[in-house]
This record gives sequence, structure tokens and C-alpha cells, in this order.
Amino acid sequence: MKRNRHFLKIISNNNGAALLMVLIVISLIMFFSTVIMNSILTQGKQNQIIAEDYRAVHLAELGTDFTEMKLTEYVDEKDFETAGKAIYFHNLFKMLSEEAADFTVDDDYPERKFLVSKDDRKNSSYEMTDDGANLFLKVTGVDDETEKDIYVTYRLRFATSGGSLDDVDDWGSVSNEFPSPPENPDYDCSENLNGCKAEEGETVYIGEDGATIKNNELTTGDFYSDGKINVDSNAKLTILGLGVFNEMYIDGNPHTQVLIRDHAYFEGQLVSKSNKHAAFNVCGSARFKQGVDYLSQFGVRQHLISDEPAYFDKVTVSVGGDALFKQGIFFHKNKGSLQVGGDITIHVNQDPQKYFNSISNRLRVVGDLTIHGNGKTIVNPSRLQIIDQLKKPSFASVCANYPLPETGGSGDGDTGVDLVDGEY
Repeated sequence: MKRNRHFLKIISNNNGAALLMVLIVISLIMFFSTVIMNSILTQGKQNQIIAEDYRAVHLAELGTDFTEMKLTEYVDEKDFETAGKAIYFHNLFKMLSEEAADFTVDDDYPERKFLVSKDDRKNSSYEMTDDGANLFLKVTGVDDETEKDIYVTYRLRFATSGGSLDDVDDWGSVSNEFPSPPENPDYDCSENLNGCKAEEGETVYIGEDGATIKNNELTTGDFYSDGKINVDSNAKLTILGLGVFNEMYIDGNPHTQVLIRDHAYFEGQLVSKSNKHAAFNVCGSARFKQGVDYLSQFGVRQHLISDEPAYFDKVTVSVGGDALFKQGIFFHKNKGSLQVGGDITIHVNQDPQKYFNSISNRLRVVGDLTIHGNGKTIVNPSRLQIIDQLKKPSFASVCANYPLPETGGSGDGDTGVDLVDGEY
């Protein structure tokens, strides 16, 4: 009996050792299985990341081709005018963003796409060239949570008429010296402006005594005046050429209108103080050496420069290109507004932020707002209302049938887009 118990004890001890061995083996198998599975999962995850990176890069490359195609369509279909370049590029960027968002790469994988935006590394998203512009974009390929960027530069070539001023600096150079009156004008209307009738291409001259237009419609070619011009009581003055003035006073009667088809040069001040109804429109650019004090409808299709303070009131002042105010812009009784299709630059003799706070709700701009004052400069303050798309200014319909004035530029009918550079 003792021997049996001893045998059973041996067997029991062996079973315990065997069980321990089995447990050790199972633990080792589980350990190595876990290691192997982790390795497999890690490798699989890395393969997935590599695949997503690869797809994201190719999605970005697809986006660059797509962007070039859309840019080509845009420059072919949209006429470029430098006076409205800010609107042109604003609409261009908006188009690219919307077209990319609407494009479906793969119906089965909606998370795979590309995005088009401005190059956020640069201060400006475009720069003008002799015959077009360089455009700086960022195309982002997106595959689920993986994103890859390509920074691209496109070369845009525009078909221009040869009559454009690239920016307000160009207009400043052109308008520093006013055109001289012709030695032999077609009409010297100093004695009787109301009886003066001139057709397009014919020049009109007014002497130092000035003249008054009253209850009459007067159409002229180029118009030169060394004296003060009064446009009074329902008068309508249409200048089918450029206008060179000393000063002008416009009566506020609703039917009083002045239209200058080309550029306007004012050595003296432009004034209208009666009410908001009289209309003054320039279909080219305008230079006011002595500033503006104008409370009625006012519009300039291209660029505007005021060397002295500019005062407006009650209405929306529209400038299609850039606006430069060398001594500030002010709104009587804090009424009225300024909408500009390009850039606004203002110089003042005070702190620029304080000045901006006083007029911030008066300004609408497509381009940049820059204010200089007391040795400081601010650009695009946060409260500025940069509008999504500047509607056609109120004077646009008046100028619609007139071409831009021929000032500089050779013109080029070759439009196109080239991919110049790409940086991953």
C-alpha cells in the first residue's frame, strides 16, 4: 500500500511538472504570437501610411493638372483689365477653390480629394509681369487623414488692349505732368460754352475766366480749361476724350451730370455741395491735385489719386481700380462709403489705427488697405470689411460702351497658362 502511494506521488509530481511545462510553452507561444502580430500590424499600418502618402502625392499632382486646365479656361474666357485686377484675381481664386471642391476623384472613396488655395508662405498670391502674372498656389492632396502639399507657380499670359495702367503708381507717373492744351484747339469756347458743339476727336479750350453750363446738354472731344467750370441747373456735360481742368463746381440738381470718357486731370478742386443727386463719372483714371469736396454721386472706373484731403458724404463712392489718398479721406457726418475694386492706400497726419477706427465702417475693398501715419503703417486691420465680390459700381453702366483709354502697353493677343515650378 505504501508503495502504491509512493508511485502515485511520483506520478502526481510528474503531472505537475508537465503542466508547468505546458503553461510555459503556451506562454511562450502567446508571447511570440503577440510579437509577431504586433509586427504584422505595425508593418500593415506602415504599408497603409506609405500607400496613403503615395496616393496623397498623386492626388496633389492630379490637382496641379486640374488647376492648370481651369486657369487656361479662365484666362481665355475672362477679359483682363488692370484697373480691376483685384476683382479678377479674387474671382479666379474663388473659382479654383469651388471647382476643386466640386471635383470627385473616386465615387467609392469620397475622402480622396485635392484642395487648391493660395500659397500661404508668400505675402502676395500673385505678381504682375509685362504680359501677365505669376500665380502662387498650394495644391493639397488628401487621402483620409493624410495630406501632402505641392507649392506651384503658374505663369498667366493675358490678352490686353494696350490701354491699361497696371496700378495706381503707373497712373501717378502718367498724371504727374498734366497734358498741355493744344496750340490750335478746334473750339475756343471761352465766350459761349453753351453754344460750343464739338464732336469726338475735336478739342475744346476754355480760358482763365472759366464758363458756366446751364440748362443745356454739351458734348465735346478733349476738354481743357484754365478757369473754373460751373455745371449748373440740369446741365449735362459729356467729354468724349480726356478732361483737363483747373477747378469745377457741379450743382446738385438730380439731372446735372458730368461724364469724362477718358482720364480726368484736376489742378484745382472738384466741388459739389448741394445734395446727393448730381453725378460725376470718369471712365478712365482721375487725379485731383487739390483734393475733392464732393457730396453727390461719384465714380472712377480705373485709378484715383487725391493729393489733398478728399471729402465725401451720403453716397457710395466707387473706384474700379486702386485708390490713393495722400492727405486722408473723410466722410461728412460719418455718412457715405467707399468701395474699391483694387487697393486703398491712405496717408494721414495721425495714428493710423485711431484714424482707421473712425472710418472702418465706411470702407469696402477687394484688395489691400494700407494706412500710413506718424511713422507707423498698418495693413488690412482686422475690422476691415473685405467683401467677397465687389458688385459693379453704380457708374459701370455709364462707361460700359466706352473702351479703356489708350495709355501705355503694347497689347498682346496670346493668352495661356504654364506650370513654371512645383515644390513638394
